[in-house]
Amino acid sequence: PISHEGRFWQFKDMRLQLRSFQQPRLPIAMPSAATPANLDLIGRHGMIWLCPAGKTQRGTGTLADRWTLVEKGAAAAGRKADRANWRITTNMYLAETADRAWDDVRAGMMREAEYFAAIGFRRMYQQHPDQPFDQITPESAADQRDWVIGTPDDAIAWIEQKQAETGGFGGVMLTAHEWASPRNIENSIELFARYVMPRFRGATNAFADEWRKLRVTGADGSVPLETGGRPSNLWKNA
Repeated sequence: PISHEGRFWQFKDMRLQLRSFQQPRLPIAMPSAATPANLDLIGRHGMIWLCPAGKTQRGTGTLADRWTLVEKGAAAAGRKADRANWRITTNMYLAETADRAWDDVRAGMMREAEYFAAIGFRRMYQQHPDQPFDQITPESAADQRDWVIGTPDDAIAWIEQKQAETGGFGGVMLTAHEWASPRNIENSIELFARYVMPRFRGATNAFADEWRKLRVTGADGSVPLETGGRPSNLWKNA
């Protein structure tokens, strides 16, 4: 039970009718871009941090810089911050080719940008404070918001870059949108589930390792070419 005496709300011994099946309590998540007080609160109480991606939100430092504020809050409460509770949130739209992905979402992305600009959030899409809305393009909006429009390979590269930038985090949260038809959105989600998620759960490690070892000989008998690194577009032929 909890009690609270505030300016607008007062309650005494308030509690849930049903106890949580998860112990010691229900997981509590809090979104915050960079507000130090919020990050301190998240750390102190061991909450899940929903961290929006986007260049505008990074004005106060890198993602890694902001995680240190969560760690400081946790340390002040005598606990250790758990990176598994860190979720980076963004929009992703995937298709079989990058060109198709962009063709599917250009109009929908700009409808969304126009709406948020109209209600006071134009700054999230602007490359500089005085940029008129008619100069904002789908490409510039995606770049500013750090969205992924492309193929599963692009999604994998984005996540790997975020891992390198942060030193590790708990998960990616994809926010819902209505940029394309329901059927195309379902296809995007399926591509993510089929080709991106296994990459980070280790399910395709053996296939990727075999690909790296593969030697391809040209039809003219040229010297074999060893492929290295991440198998580009391997998912297309899986």
